[in-house]
Amino acid sequence: MRVHRTIANQRIDAEADGLRDNEVRVYIAGHAIKVQLNDPGLRRAYQRLGIEQLPVYLAMGREINAALSKAYTGWNPEFAVTNTMRDFTTGIINITGNFGASAAARAVAQYPKSLASLLRYAYTGKSTAAIDAYRAAGGSTGAAYLGDIERIGADIERSYNDYVGAIALAAEGKASAAAGAAARKLLRGLTGWIEGLNQATENAFRLSVFEALRKEHGINKAASAAKNSTVNFNRRGELGAAMGAMFLFFNPAVQGTAALATALTQGAHKTQAQAIVAGLVALTYALAALQYGDDEDDEFKRIPGHVKDRSLIIRQGGGSYITIPLPYGYGYAATAGTALYDVLHGGDIDTVSMNLTSGILENFSPVGNPLAGANQWGDIEAKGLLEFVPGVPFGEMTRNAVRVLANRNGLGHPIAPESVFDAGKPDALKVNRATKGTVADMTAKGLSAMTGGTATQAGGIDVSPETLKFWTRAVTGGVGTFVADTLRLGELAARSLAGEAGDLSPELKEIPIARKLARDSDIRDIRSLYWTAARESQQAARDLARARRGRDDEGRDKVEAERAVQLDAARMFAVQTRAIGRLRDAVGDVNADDSLSLGMKRILVKEIEAEERAIYEDAMGKLRAAQ
Repeated sequence: MRVHRTIANQRIDAEADGLRDNEVRVYIAGHAIKVQLNDPGLRRAYQRLGIEQLPVYLAMGREINAALSKAYTGWNPEFAVTNTMRDFTTGIINITGNFGASAAARAVAQYPKSLASLLRYAYTGKSTAAIDAYRAAGGSTGAAYLGDIERIGADIERSYNDYVGAIALAAEGKASAAAGAAARKLLRGLTGWIEGLNQATENAFRLSVFEALRKEHGINKAASAAKNSTVNFNRRGELGAAMGAMFLFFNPAVQGTAALATALTQGAHKTQAQAIVAGLVALTYALAALQYGDDEDDEFKRIPGHVKDRSLIIRQGGGSYITIPLPYGYGYAATAGTALYDVLHGGDIDTVSMNLTSGILENFSPVGNPLAGANQWGDIEAKGLLEFVPGVPFGEMTRNAVRVLANRNGLGHPIAPESVFDAGKPDALKVNRATKGTVADMTAKGLSAMTGGTATQAGGIDVSPETLKFWTRAVTGGVGTFVADTLRLGELAARSLAGEAGDLSPELKEIPIARKLARDSDIRDIRSLYWTAARESQQAARDLARARRGRDDEGRDKVEAERAVQLDAARMFAVQTRAIGRLRDAVGDVNADDSLSLGMKRILVKEIEAEERAIYEDAMGKLRAAQ
């Protein structure tokens, strides 16, 4: 039998002759070892490790994206909740495909113990035999752009020691110096605690897999399986560094897809993994069918596509529902289950096809999804293609600048509210109800006023509060959003305790962590459904008018025969749209009235939105009856 050796090791002297093109030198226990890499692809990848060879503009983007990755994930408490659930699902399916359902079951049984030991390791530095064995075998306790969990534990310990120094300063009467030192250490300590939490939850399933497999498959294979059970952050291709500099989270997206493909197509027990995915499709369909039936009130259609594509939805009634996060990649099972429900309940085939295509891009494209938001807004906009713009030279910040110019966030939704009723409205007045009265709102108004603006006219600096919020979140990531929204809750509570009149109770979307696991129906949901139908009817009316102007009898007859419902609806929408316009103007008047307290503004806006919702409900009900 002929064996092809791709790597050969040979002990050599430190003074050995020069290396060949396919050789590299490493040092083990003080001895120089010559490593021959006979596979061309492996040799190229090894020689290009690191970011030293990146051009300056890409190296800059890489550093920016590394910092943003921490802000979006490692320092964000909300990430620990959703990431734990997603990693758990991904790990079970991947290990099932590669090692069988029994191995996955053992890993699940081991999970609570692994999580507890990693949490203790992160915060106290106390290890266990399992953690030591895993690390000795090459298993990482780190994650994307996050330091090793042992380093995090040391940082937390140093933060504690720094507090002792701050107390000493205070004892010496140096109050301001002590306060400054304490504040800095508090911030470092908090980020360390959050990062430790994320690291522990990130790696708990990996350690569980290692423990479940090492007796049967040996330590080395168990460690390799553990690292690859979700996303192996230590693996990347020849272009990994460059692509990571241009697209945030590029490498995790690629590695996650690779792990999924291996489990479903090459794993020794791939049919078991395929059965689980098929079960997710069936479960998504069953939840929709059992909870919404024929959906006579369009409630299921109102749920935004990005929610249905990423979650298992459990209806609570009254427009509220629990959302169980699904992992990227395997989340496509939810997309497929939703599509099956739509097809079997009279959904438009073209829309379903677009949703399926968008789901593929959402789950497997590492560079963005140009169709994001298309199923919410009723059409595919060229603006979606801007998601393919690479982040050069400032990484994700460049891409965010492009999004602001296009007024579209990563989900394809407008950043600042857009209105067909007042296209010339100053940007400083384009604000959502939840943003009213916040620092962003006051800042936007202040900038406008300082540069000649009035209560209704734009100043020299005219920026929407929503754009300011977008940039704040773009720079500070999930941790910035978490802190800002937590402070907002405190502000609402303080106003309420002070006796301010009005409605100051927070909505679910304003409550960090809880909003990741549940959702209330928002007026924007039915509003987007209404405008989708309105656009279709308006387009039918325009097509008929064009046929009449061109004396195209055949085209006229075709439009009248095939789109009669839309033509009838066009007249209804024209009347109701004028009423909606008046209500939207009323919301603007309330928000611009500085004599009203924040609590009163919230009450009045909700009352106006209730009238607006009633118009949408009436219009969609008539459209259903006509169909």
